[in-house]
Amino acid sequence: MSQQNVEVVREVIALMNGQDGELEPRLLDLFAPEVQVDMSRRLLHPDVYQGHPGLHRLRREVPEVWEGFLLTPERIMDAGESVMVIDAQRVSTSAAGGAVERRSAVIWTVRGGRVIRVEVGLDPQEALERVRLREFL
Repeated sequence: MSQQNVEVVREVIALMNGQDGELEPRLLDLFAPEVQVDMSRRLLHPDVYQGHPGLHRLRREVPEVWEGFLLTPERIMDAGESVMVIDAQRVSTSAAGGAVERRSAVIWTVRGGRVIRVEVGLDPQEALERVRLREFL
């Protein structure tokens, strides 16, 4: 089942990177109705988004803050029910004075083929410890 979780996360990232406008139905299919997206660690507009209405709100807010946003996974690690992604984020915003690149970790929790929780903006080492992937430290 855990390799399937990795594939779910890969598909979500690909769909998110290709988004212009409204959320694709397939993207919503990959998120459980009760999904929680914890972006409380991000610098601009920290928040926690609840359920599909939260995903729609997040989608509306992204263009208000970011002129461009691209997730580039450097490493995707299977941790059973969790999938840990270390990614390089390249964002463009006038508030930050141009393009900003940042490396961070995201922990995705997948159950029954659907994402139920996403924790964004973690320090990669902290995330590795949280999902007990110490062999990568």
